[in-house]
Amino acid sequence: MATSLRAPELFNFSSSDLASEWKMWRRQFEYFSLATRKDETDEEVIVGVLITLLGVEGLKIFDTFVFTSAGDAKKIKPVLDKFGDHFEPLKSEVFERFKFLRRHQLPGESFDSWIVCLRGMAKGCNYGASVESVLRDQVVLGVADSQTREKLLFEKTLTLAKACDIVRSCEASRAQLSQMSTDLPTRRLDDSVNRLTEKSHKKGSGGAGAHHRGPSPQGGTGQSFVECSANALSTGFKDQPARRGTHMQLNSVESEVGDGYSAPGDSEWSKNLTVDDVKVTAKLDSGASYNVMPQEVVINGAVHVVDFVVVDEPGQPTILGLPSCKKLDLIRRVHAVTAEPDPSVPPIVKEFVDVFTGLGKLPVEHTIKFGTGTNYVDPVVSAAGRLPFRLEEPVYRKLDQMVAEEILVPVTEPTEWVSRMLVASKPDGDIRICFDRSELNKAIQRQHFTVPTVEQLFAKIGKAKFFCSLDAASGFYQIPLSTASSFLCTMAIPRGRYRFLRLPFGLKSAPEVYLQTMDELFGDLQGVIIYFDVFLGTRETKEELDDNLRKVLEWCRQHGLKLQLK
Repeated sequence: MATSLRAPELFNFSSSDLASEWKMWRRQFEYFSLATRKDETDEEVIVGVLITLLGVEGLKIFDTFVFTSAGDAKKIKPVLDKFGDHFEPLKSEVFERFKFLRRHQLPGESFDSWIVCLRGMAKGCNYGASVESVLRDQVVLGVADSQTREKLLFEKTLTLAKACDIVRSCEASRAQLSQMSTDLPTRRLDDSVNRLTEKSHKKGSGGAGAHHRGPSPQGGTGQSFVECSANALSTGFKDQPARRGTHMQLNSVESEVGDGYSAPGDSEWSKNLTVDDVKVTAKLDSGASYNVMPQEVVINGAVHVVDFVVVDEPGQPTILGLPSCKKLDLIRRVHAVTAEPDPSVPPIVKEFVDVFTGLGKLPVEHTIKFGTGTNYVDPVVSAAGRLPFRLEEPVYRKLDQMVAEEILVPVTEPTEWVSRMLVASKPDGDIRICFDRSELNKAIQRQHFTVPTVEQLFAKIGKAKFFCSLDAASGFYQIPLSTASSFLCTMAIPRGRYRFLRLPFGLKSAPEVYLQTMDELFGDLQGVIIYFDVFLGTRETKEELDDNLRKVLEWCRQHGLKLQLK
């Protein structure tokens, strides 16, 4: 056999799709064998070449084959068929079609490469006579460019050949357009710079182009200036020939006194300047590295020397770049923006400052009721849970605070019910002390009070146009417990026991109890919507709302309810 041709690539035994890998590799081997065997008649030699190309792994697989007759092991076709049966044990038509339908054009993949791959995959899907229409649909659905897909969908009678022509045309157009854009010469900034004719400061100097070196406006010497007339500035220097790479300095550029910054359309910042008695609006461009226009700029009485480039761009605004904007103190870099809170307090808050101070105590007393009969639950005494070391200090400090506010009180005598203490973190970094009420809630008889829905609350707003929202401070804690109910809310901590003097959070009956209490005390107020610890004042005019707010605050003072000052 001739060996001058390159052998097929090594077979990838670790491929995730061995069936497809073997199918392609077998075709390569058959063409290689056809090209190199010439007059070779001994098939055993071809089998030897096959096993040699497959390597050690192929030899191991070959040794496991059982042939119908001993002579088949030396014939190339039976050997290839055995390898095919080995690599394609369970070929699923459904799975082949699944792979075909998921094969879309990859980013950067040419259409020809993609369509060749699709045709190869379609052979294993058994589409039969409908393969052309299936390929056409896959081209439309899987093409990477959305504009090309739109053109394909626009065609009423689309065939596979027509779809391929359209995709190839679009692909070629994009490539040609990209090459044209790359090859186009880039316009140089220097080519658009106009040359300013220099004018001597001396009278009768013989033209407008004499260069003057003399004292600067600041009193110094040795600095060059170029004076531009108002006419030359207003006409945009259209009559002046262009000179490449010219940086100009204009002599008299002043900002108008009292003028602020303008933002036309809220999208641009500009500053009004006067250049040789000609008003110019300079655009503040923080993304520009160069200035476009005059020389000495007087901003708020200070004189600055700024380089400008004059360009032939009719209709474009004068631009101050970032370096000059920073130099003229027109733009400052701000790393953080903080809003200062308004220290002023409304007069009505000063009048009712006691309503916004401390913890309230409503003139009611709640008694927890237990279920009876079959709903009776035996008392449960729970041991204190472990407290992490890092929480000991804040927890004990919070407990002392709650004792001082008369929310908790230490317990020394035996109690029927004892629950474990729980600690919850709050968004502001503080902690909340509560207790595990799961066992106690099983024994509590829930109070019946209908909680209003959102639709019912909105219906009360009516024609109101002005609103005021008030929040109760620690709402549940403003309802005292009876002595017997207080002992039921006893919790254990590592250093002893405490009982709640106020209605604790988490009790099964607490929401209904609190809402019913608020309704009984404040339900007669007109134009006030109550939803748990939120009071919403509503009125049609601001004057009516102010009067209503005063009535609510007086009612809170009378009943001992405290509000939050936000």
